[in-house]
Amino acid sequence: MSLGARIAKLEMAKADCSRSSKRTADAWSRLKQEGELAATPRRVVATGLAAGFVAGLGGGSKKRGSAIAGKLIDLLMDGVFANLGAAIAAGAAAAEAEAGEGQSATAGAARTGTGG
Repeated sequence: MSLGARIAKLEMAKADCSRSSKRTADAWSRLKQEGELAATPRRVVATGLAAGFVAGLGGGSKKRGSAIAGKLIDLLMDGVFANLGAAIAAGAAAAEAEAGEGQSATAGAARTGTGG
């Protein structure tokens, strides 16, 4: 491989790294923005009140109700974490699909010799 070809390959790798870095930064900023939009004060307070109500159903740690409250909280948190994990996975898959489309278009332009 000649020096010119190596330099061209290096430049392509640097450009790809730069694009990837920008996509990552954009994804983090979108995630932060969505988190700020989702965590409105009303939702935070309502969730806290609901969790406090469910936790207080038992009244004491030796009563039967506290075990029920613990099970209810476990059930709620399992659902919340499952939905959160699914949302994150879906977002990552969508971002990967967008990145794959962009890379295939760039690769096709490079193969045909047309500009991207």
